[in-house]
Amino acid sequence: MMTSNAKLPRAKESEIMSAVSRVLMLYENRGELKHIRNNSGATRIKSNNSNPNDRFIRFGRAGSPDFFLFMPEGRVVHLEVKAEKGKQSTSQLLWQNDVEQLGHHYAIIRSVSEVVELITKLEATNYGTKN
Repeated sequence: MMTSNAKLPRAKESEIMSAVSRVLMLYENRGELKHIRNNSGATRIKSNNSNPNDRFIRFGRAGSPDFFLFMPEGRVVHLEVKAEKGKQSTSQLLWQNDVEQLGHHYAIIRSVSEVVELITKLEATNYGTKN
């Protein structure tokens, strides 16, 4: 039997996102939730010969979360994925504040195990209802 004290390398945010997306699809396939991967950001479109100016295109809403989870009882979870040391931007903090004031659940997760824990907790507490 081999034992090792080696640490796993830190996961990149994009790697965590991919893994979380796969786990959410498992929950969706079991009929426990629906989810949307919310793509937002910006990109530069290179110009062609007839137009010398590059175009900069924004998509999505600034600060919006990486995933929306639609849970039973009409509950919506705004799920932000961050790497181990990742921090929210100002626009993400504003989004969190706004949706929490509307009664939505907002969570930051840093691993697949955290998303599983979150869904388990929400299921155990009747999806966060205050009954």
